[in-house]
Amino acid sequence: MNSKAFDKPKPLIGVLQLFPLPGSIGWNGNIRQVIARAEQEATALATGGVDGILVENTFDSPYTSERMDPAGAIAMGLIIRRIMHFTHLPIGINVLKNDPETALAIAMNVGAKFIRVSLLTGAAICETGILEGKYRDLMAYKQRLQAEGIAIYADVSLERTLPLVGGQNSQAITLRSLAKQALEPGGADGIILTDTQLTPENIKDLIQGIDAPVFYDYPHALANVNQYLEASNGLLVSSVIKKSSTMTNDLRPTIDLTKVEELIALTETSRQKTQSHLPA
Repeated sequence: MNSKAFDKPKPLIGVLQLFPLPGSIGWNGNIRQVIARAEQEATALATGGVDGILVENTFDSPYTSERMDPAGAIAMGLIIRRIMHFTHLPIGINVLKNDPETALAIAMNVGAKFIRVSLLTGAAICETGILEGKYRDLMAYKQRLQAEGIAIYADVSLERTLPLVGGQNSQAITLRSLAKQALEPGGADGIILTDTQLTPENIKDLIQGIDAPVFYDYPHALANVNQYLEASNGLLVSSVIKKSSTMTNDLRPTIDLTKVEELIALTETSRQKTQSHLPA
């Protein structure tokens, strides 16, 4: 199944995690450092052979529970435009903790293909308190911006968020029910599974009942990547392609080109097999 933002089946999407941006608690006043790091990592991802890049303001943590600081949003847009100067890969945007409207605004202005939404529907409890899905506001904003061409991929998880339900109803909450809620009424174009304990069999089972692309945010060793790629409609990769802590003193290790190339080499056979099964 091809996704709305990608021409290739089973895309591998590299996650680019930005250093702290203006307005965040960790901002150090050096935008050149943030840009240089982003350009370095985008080059490694594109050169290594991934099919898309997802840009996240990961290191703005602890995140605000409200909208992203305007200075950070502007900086994020400028950085993504610089990345686009030297790669034609599809670009996606995620504004954490859960600010899909800012992500959509940036995406529209820079020409990004998709956004990732941490919680599109329902409600959850996180470290900053209660997090509420914003699907209605996001759909209205998308219509006002006339941004129908930008795909929305919604995170679905039983592990990282706690749905605000109780009693017997809590037993009915499954990944499939959460995924279907994100698709309708949520309006998502695809699903991103984030639970670390999922097996390939779990993912295959879920896909059978979902009429939309289902990606997996892959947290495991490179050696097992093919099993999960074959089970899903594509993978997001982040920590698995970073330099190990023994190779750097930085608590925020950078993307390792060698590991990106290893990832592509390991998955080449599976991806060619999928391509060969597509109708001519």
